[in-house]
Amino acid sequence: NSEIFPIKTPPIPVVCILIMALSSAPACGAQPDGGLPGSFSREGVGARALGIAGSFAGIADDAGAIYWNPAGLALLIKPELTLNHITLFADTNNDFIGYGMPLKKFGALGVGYLRQASGDFQKRETPFDTPAGFAITNSMLQLGWGIKLPPAYTSNIIPGQINLGLGIKNIAQQIDTVSGSGAGADAGLLYRHGKDFSVGVVVWNILPPSVTLVSKAVPFPRVLDIAPAYTRSIGKDLKATLAARTNYFAGRFHPGAGSELWYLNKVALR
Repeated sequence: NSEIFPIKTPPIPVVCILIMALSSAPACGAQPDGGLPGSFSREGVGARALGIAGSFAGIADDAGAIYWNPAGLALLIKPELTLNHITLFADTNNDFIGYGMPLKKFGALGVGYLRQASGDFQKRETPFDTPAGFAITNSMLQLGWGIKLPPAYTSNIIPGQINLGLGIKNIAQQIDTVSGSGAGADAGLLYRHGKDFSVGVVVWNILPPSVTLVSKAVPFPRVLDIAPAYTRSIGKDLKATLAARTNYFAGRFHPGAGSELWYLNKVALR
């Protein structure tokens, strides 16, 4: 049936294997959703974010915010560029490039491009045909904007800083010679209380993309991501952050947690 996506066992990033081996944390590769529409867009990007099991929506202070929480773009103080390449199992590669640029009084803009390509699939018309190879490619182009709300509007109600963000995206999928695309949007909020506590709330696919490959439109599920984080200085040289997250989609929660330890804000262990 050409309406059914070929499915491989969802590959687990090598970084996740290392984390699980060191900390026995199941969250990094637990509860895969490879059979659901748009699963490639929820696997995560960036070594830092993946090193803390994807608990990054409540931190989101670098160019990766375009993916994790567009509200975090407002934290940028200078232009930033992030690149990552992940080689997965089963002839699958995942590449991401993200760029963020602060606009001073007008918040910050971000752009991101995610591409996952997987080959080594086989097809045949009848059981007696020689199998022919084909590939599956998924991509997501994102454009986001984040802004800090003026303290005068929020301090009397909620102490701390509130950032809001909005992202639009275009999803493109190709299976062998069949392709389709669809547009959607994400929305995010990032609350910070001083330098210690923060929490991010993101609704991925608040406007769900819908991709038609042959004749049936396949909508992406709406995802709610809630991610608190707590940072504490340890003496003059060390700083530790504890972060957690829980995603809700497909009728269940997908929790995760991680931590990072910074030395002189130059070297980190996650």
